[in-house]
Amino acid sequence: MTEKQKSALEKILGAIPESSREVIREIAEHAVSLGYMPVLKGASSEYVDFYKSRVKKLLLKIDTDSMKRTGEPRVAIKFFACETYSDVFKRAIENRIDLLMKVHNIKGGCYGCGRCDGTHVYRTLYPDGAENFLCGNAVIDLPYVSAEIVPEIKSLLKAQDDFFMDELKK
Repeated sequence: MTEKQKSALEKILGAIPESSREVIREIAEHAVSLGYMPVLKGASSEYVDFYKSRVKKLLLKIDTDSMKRTGEPRVAIKFFACETYSDVFKRAIENRIDLLMKVHNIKGGCYGCGRCDGTHVYRTLYPDGAENFLCGNAVIDLPYVSAEIVPEIKSLLKAQDDFFMDELKK
């Protein structure tokens, strides 16, 4: 990691409440260990995107601007390559679909962005049996981050990175 990248990571972590900082640091350091480097973004550098130049993809976003509204930082990850995950992540996908429906009147699905053939999607099955899916280009906001779900977050990030690396071989 370059000094600029280290500085970006420390700046964002320094803005996070101490109660959440170490858990989020563990997730960020895992992304870095996979080769995703932090880049400060936003008008006042209030969020960090973790990109891997080799795959040119975003894997993780940590946003401190959300603390103004919720008191907690926003952590969003990309994990569309994963077919199984716990209810926390299923709910996160459903929340994203619900938000799109409420704000943009979009039901979910592939938006024809041209980045895939419609196969890079998050899938969710509702209790009534209805299935919906969401474009995999999106990072999914996690409803919360705690030490209990960090191992699963790390596993999802690793699986997504494996998917990206496999795509390079094609």
